[in-house]
Amino acid sequence: MKHLRMELGISQQQLADHLKIPRSVISMAELGKRPYPEDYRLKIEQIRNARADSLTQHSSNSELNRVYINRTIKVMQELIIANNYQLYSSNFKLSEAKERLKKALTITSIAEKANQALASEKNSASDITETRINLANRKFQHKEAIEKMNIALLELKIKTLEFERDEAEKWVKENGG
Repeated sequence: MKHLRMELGISQQQLADHLKIPRSVISMAELGKRPYPEDYRLKIEQIRNARADSLTQHSSNSELNRVYINRTIKVMQELIIANNYQLYSSNFKLSEAKERLKKALTITSIAEKANQALASEKNSASDITETRINLANRKFQHKEAIEKMNIALLELKIKTLEFERDEAEKWVKENGG
């Protein structure tokens, strides 16, 4: 649409005034940041046709052709410059996007490694906890076994003392005393 405006030889503000819209709408559309509404295109074509009729009335066909060719050349030059800028801008945005993607992949890789390490630590912690529980169970079983042995020793001592007492009583009875 910019080439039509340039062909008409009017500024963005003049076109905006004629279309009764803000100049920023035209600027954004020409930069490709927003679409041109179809009814605006029709209005611009009407302006162009009206201008062409006006030029035809005031100049000869050869003069009109010369003006038209000069404006067309100028518009084409501006389009080439704009396309080159857009191409450069697209390449820049593409390389920037590639860099961001590389960073995102690096961050993702780091996060995956951290998750793996965390899972490994959880497994290690789980293994350590299980080992501690097993040791505690064994310690408890050892304490239980020691207590049983102590009880058995005490019972043996009691039986020994009872035996010694019985023997002593028997000796006293036998020896009269």
